[in-house]
Amino acid sequence: MKLENVRVGIHRNSSDEVSIELTDRDSGTRFFRGVMTLEDFARAITGQSEVSIAGADLRGLDRLGMMMEVKTEKVDVPKNYAAYSSPDFAQDHAAWCAPFEVDGWQPDIDVRFNHHRSTGKTYLTHFRRWVRKTEEES
Repeated sequence: MKLENVRVGIHRNSSDEVSIELTDRDSGTRFFRGVMTLEDFARAITGQSEVSIAGADLRGLDRLGMMMEVKTEKVDVPKNYAAYSSPDFAQDHAAWCAPFEVDGWQPDIDVRFNHHRSTGKTYLTHFRRWVRKTEEES
């Protein structure tokens, strides 16, 4: 597989570790993350040697080369539902989102707790899905 739209991120933290991340911009998937010492990074980037990355994180490989689509739906919740005091909010929210989970759409759980996206009895919830690119998009 050849990816046409990949972003490389290189970051240095306060412990002088360097992380390298590769992200497929079409699918929005960070599919590789590895951490190495500053010294190993210097050796690798200057071509002095190959270095090992222990515990490299690979994920989302099934979405590579696909397009991420996003939509927002108004998800109704019971009136006066105390979302932040309910220990069952995550489970309840999943049940309320279930009718919208068709054709591969899944709720974005990272923003489901954002009270700024609620209006009384409605939560504006992002949904995502990944679809194959069409000929025009390739």
